Amino acid sequence: MEEITRSKISNEELRELEAEVLEVPLVVLSHRTSVQEFVAHCSALGDGVSVLGLDTETKPAFKRGCSHKVSLLQLATADRALLIRLEPVLSQEQLAPVKKLLEDQKITKVGVGIGDDAKDRQLRLNRMVDLRLLSKAAGIEVLSLSKLYAVLFGKRISKGQRLSDWEREELTEAQLDYAALDAVAGLRIYQALEGWLNEEMYRDLEGLPKEKNKRSIRKSLKRGRTVGTSKTKEAKNRGKSKGSKVARKK
Repeated sequence: MEEITRSKISNEELRELEAEVLEVPLVVLSHRTSVQEFVAHCSALGDGVSVLGLDTETKPAFKRGCSHKVSLLQLATADRALLIRLEPVLSQEQLAPVKKLLEDQKITKVGVGIGDDAKDRQLRLNRMVDLRLLSKAAGIEVLSLSKLYAVLFGKRISKGQRLSDWEREELTEAQLDYAALDAVAGLRIYQALEGWLNEEMYRDLEGLPKEKNKRSIRKSLKRGRTVGTSKTKEAKNRGKSKGSKVARKK
């Protein structure tokens, strides 16, 4: 279990940090990609791995009442990233290997708020871990991906592309780098905090274990509690309280 040397970081401190650059090869899949390529790349990414970093990007809506579905799904191992464009809409045949990967109970998917992101595309996530639960268990007082990464690794993840157009015909290199970095960063955060993991933190889209759901996790975070804390420990706590270049293929 790695020692956590700090628990929080201010916005001012975050801005002063050196920007992180994770140079991993990436592949972009879209509605123009053949079903055979979808199968090959999804199979290769999941082959022999037990954990995948996961993130999504959505086209921003600047008008009240206007919203968009998730535009891009990012999956990453420590040394590669797969970026899947969900708009224009993919065929069921193209989505099939993606769903198989996301639903694989042998592969843990990790990220911040990832269940919420995937739901509007009817993508089921099995065996996922929200990094916010791990951060709370480790005593870290920040919840965003960028601040978690800064606390653990002393580097800043640039958010300059967050509000860019994720449904444009061709994504820019800056967008691709940003998207891949978010997924890889999530994986690195998980690896750093894995020592605080317990079985009750695993969820699927509806909630694992069954009595846990999105609202219970939000309540746990708000109260500063960690899912899976024993009743004995809770009782004690109550007592105390009283007293290089990126390779791409499109």
